[in-house]
Amino acid sequence: MTLTDERFAKLNVKFWQNQKAHELSKQNPHALNIWTFALAYCSDNYTDGIFTDFIVKQFLGAEEKDIEALLEANFIELLDTGKYKIHDFEQYQISVNDAQDIRSKFVEAGRRGAMKRWGKKHKDVSHSETEKTESDSELDSCDSLHDSPHVAPNNPYIADKDKDKEIDKDIDIKKENIKRKKSETEKSEPNPQSEPTPEISHTELTPTQDSEPSAELTAYPKHNPQQFADLTTRLKAIYPVARFDLETSHNQNLLEAYWFKVEQHAHKAGAVDPFSWLVSQTLDYVNATEPKYVKRFSKYFMEEIYCQDWHNAERPMSRSEANLKHNLAYIRHLAELEAQGINPFAKEATV
Repeated sequence: MTLTDERFAKLNVKFWQNQKAHELSKQNPHALNIWTFALAYCSDNYTDGIFTDFIVKQFLGAEEKDIEALLEANFIELLDTGKYKIHDFEQYQISVNDAQDIRSKFVEAGRRGAMKRWGKKHKDVSHSETEKTESDSELDSCDSLHDSPHVAPNNPYIADKDKDKEIDKDIDIKKENIKRKKSETEKSEPNPQSEPTPEISHTELTPTQDSEPSAELTAYPKHNPQQFADLTTRLKAIYPVARFDLETSHNQNLLEAYWFKVEQHAHKAGAVDPFSWLVSQTLDYVNATEPKYVKRFSKYFMEEIYCQDWHNAERPMSRSEANLKHNLAYIRHLAELEAQGINPFAKEATV
């Protein structure tokens, strides 16, 4: 028996032959259900088969006659504390002590498995780290001696003041060497800031005929933020509320960034105002599409601006839509037969 999140209670396979169970199921089958619920409740919560009157009535759905029937059949017992206990629960089910023993065994088995798998490796790592620490300490001691070559560390007669002077002298020598190397490096490497900047003639900056903007982009005057604000209000009035997401700053930026595409399509269509043309196209799309299939405006806009003629490609009908269409046609046909006084389900009726 393992302790997992999904636990089970024990029930004898010969329970269907028990005479008391048969008699109780005939007299009060609901009481037998309550006893089964109580058995599961006590096994799930490790109560040693004990439950209160509140639990059995409020959570297990028992009535007073069910409790009396279980007491009379000796399926449960009434304790001195006023609580109830399933008869011989600890003899056949897992008690609290049994559950604790099983849990401790699982913990011990897990600990042994971890030691068997990781214990030797952990020991080797600890040993190598100890050796590394000792070797590092030896290197640090050597480095400290090497930094002061003029000092004899084993000579106890050198005063501390003389040691400080020798150390300061070495530091000054190292600083001078660093400065000297740095100056030599600067002299050998060219300075990129000192190189002259090449002159650019004005002829190189003169635009050619190919770089002039196309007529499609210059066909409309330059737009302003107020025009986009008015466009948002007009689109919101015709688009489904749950699908309209143009009021966010991200989608507003997308609209302005790709507005040149709208102007291109509007120019090809011969429209005078690209704003009114977009509103008209959006209205046609909303009217031609079922409300549940209308896309979010940002998705509709970003997909449609790359269409050459700004017309929706015919969307393939899904299987569920085809079934719905067929069922509606079948229902209309049955209604027509009934209106003509023909029984649609008769054998001679043509359906």
